[in-house]
Amino acid sequence: GGSMKITLIGTSGGYQSSSRACTSYLIQEEGKNIVVDLGPGSLANLQKYIKICEIDAIFLTHYHYDHCSDLLPLIYAVSMQKSSGYQIKPITLYCQNIDSSLSRLICESGSFIPIYIDSTSIIDAFGLMVSFAYTKHAIPCLSMRFAGKDGKVFSFTGDCAYGCDEIGPIIDGSDLAIFDCGELDSSTALIKNHMTPSNCFQLCKNHNVRKAILSHIIPHYDIETYEYEASQFKDWNYIIAYDGYTIDL
Repeated sequence: GGSMKITLIGTSGGYQSSSRACTSYLIQEEGKNIVVDLGPGSLANLQKYIKICEIDAIFLTHYHYDHCSDLLPLIYAVSMQKSSGYQIKPITLYCQNIDSSLSRLICESGSFIPIYIDSTSIIDAFGLMVSFAYTKHAIPCLSMRFAGKDGKVFSFTGDCAYGCDEIGPIIDGSDLAIFDCGELDSSTALIKNHMTPSNCFQLCKNHNVRKAILSHIIPHYDIETYEYEASQFKDWNYIIAYDGYTIDL
């Protein structure tokens, strides 16, 4: 089988910046295209790599706008292309069964085939085994682990505060893990709802993560501060995320 290829489609947290869309990642494996989250601005970026009709499945971590709002124009894209006579099928959407107006809007649109997931689910997505764990977040959010037949593992923490034991097994031994680094160590926030560079470093060391991507970058924080704080720790393999970065596992 082919290896997993990961492309960062959107890496901003909360809202888009002039150079970053909000959270979205593309996993390509054996000719299949799996999208994880589709935050604002990411649908435009995604089409630099694949056509809309080439999306095989979408996995949604949670229903915060900065992770799912581009599903709304995607509803139009699917229905418009269909009515123009294009060959396009409803897209399989793995998401939580939450009773909210937003989730109903998305799941009842007819553009998706919703398949509900929780922390007990195990999904076989075209040969990738996907498992989940709830994170420490304001609303129910799932971290995700994608394990290939070749033993390669890609994981994503979803949105998560530090001190969440549940994500340990998700990121454990990952070849690549994407972290919610939506906070800075130097930030004066009283409660940090996202992780910091030092938190990400600690988790990488504790869980044998081979390469880390620090993502969910906050537009009004200084990117140099992210770089500086992450560089204080020696002997770890990381990058600060940016839209368009691609890696083969």
